[in-house]
Amino acid sequence: MSCSMPSSSIFTEPIMNNSGDPTESLENLLVQLENNGYESIPSFRIYLAAKPFIEKFEVNADVNQLDKFCRYLTWSLDQEKPEHSYIACGFQKKHLIAWIEHIKCISVNCLSSMSKLKPELQTDSKSLSIFLNTVVSLTCMRTWRITKHEQYKQLETGINNLTNNVYSYMITEGQFYESINELLQAGFTRPGKIFFTRTNLHALATLSNKSLLDSRFVTDLLLTKYVIYVISIPAYVHYVHSLCPDGLPDTLFSVLIDFLAVEGNLENCLIGKEICFIFSLLANLTDFGQYFPDLAEQIHPKFLNVLLKLLRFCEEELNISKKSHWHPILGWVSAPISLPYLNTVAVVRGQIEALWKPVYIQVCMAERSEKEIRPGSYATIK
Repeated sequence: MSCSMPSSSIFTEPIMNNSGDPTESLENLLVQLENNGYESIPSFRIYLAAKPFIEKFEVNADVNQLDKFCRYLTWSLDQEKPEHSYIACGFQKKHLIAWIEHIKCISVNCLSSMSKLKPELQTDSKSLSIFLNTVVSLTCMRTWRITKHEQYKQLETGINNLTNNVYSYMITEGQFYESINELLQAGFTRPGKIFFTRTNLHALATLSNKSLLDSRFVTDLLLTKYVIYVISIPAYVHYVHSLCPDGLPDTLFSVLIDFLAVEGNLENCLIGKEICFIFSLLANLTDFGQYFPDLAEQIHPKFLNVLLKLLRFCEEELNISKKSHWHPILGWVSAPISLPYLNTVAVVRGQIEALWKPVYIQVCMAERSEKEIRPGSYATIK
C-alpha cells in the first residue's frame, strides 16, 4: 500500500542523529538503555540494530529480547522529539520502504510470540501486556505522539494509511486469528477462572473485531476465521461481556448473524467440526443475543434460523450410533472432549439456559403471535 509522504525539508538528512554502527548488537544497546535510560541512545541507532533481529526472529529463542525491545518501542511512540521517536525513523525517504516492512514484521512477531505464552504465569502475563500494547500501538496512529507535532501534521493521512496497512498485513499474513485462538484457549484453561486482565482481554477482543467492523478489511474469509477461531471458543462471549462488555458491540452481533444467515456460510464454518465446537458456537451466539434483545428481535428471522440450524447440527451429531465419551450437558458423544470444553461446562450451561428466558421466548414466538393472535384476544406477548 502506498504511504504518501509529501516532499518537504523534514525528509532531508539528517533528521536525527544517525550515528551508529549498523552492525551494533541490539542486545548490547538494550542493556545500555536499561542502565542509562531510554533517552541515552537515538532511536535511529536502535532501528539499525533491530532490523536484522526482527528479520531473523525466532519465537523459541528470542522472545525475551523482543519483550525488552517492545518496551522501548512503546516508550518511543510516546515521544515527540524526532531523535527519540521510532516513527521518525521512517521519515527519511531512503529508509521509508524498509522501515514499513520492519514495522509489519514487528507486529507479526509480537503476534506469534503471544500465541506461545502461558497467561497463567505472571511473567508471561506481563509479556502479553507488552506485546498487545505494541500491536495496538502500531495499528493506531492516535498513539503516536509525534503526529501531534505541528511540523508533522501534514503526514496524518499517510500515517493513518500506514497503520491500516500494518493491521491488514497482520490479519492476512500473520496467522492472526489462529494465534488469537491459541492464546484465548490458553487463558480459559481452568474451571471458573480466566488468566487475562481486563485490559488484555479487551485488547484481544478489539483487535479480533476490528477487521469485521470496517468495510476496508472485512471479507467472507475473515468472517469465517472469526467464527472458527474466536466466537466458537467455549464461554468466550460470557467472559468478554463480564470483563469488558464494549468488546462485544451490537454492530458485531449484526455482522455475524447477517453472515451466518447466508446459505452455505454456517455450513462452511462447521466442516469437519465436532459437536463440542458446534455446541459452544450455539452457546456463544445465544449469550450474545440476550445482551441485545431489541436487536435480536429486529433481526429475529435470520437469528432464529441460525440458532435452529445449529440445534439441528447438534441433533445430527447426537444421533451418531458410536458414542463412547461422556459430556456433562450433551450426554454420550462420539468424539473425545478436550479440556477447554470440560472446564467451561458450568458457564456454557448458563449460556444455553438463556434460550428459556423471556427474551428468547419473545423472539421465537413473535412471528407466530403476530399471525395467530387476533385483536381482542386475551393473549399478549410481554
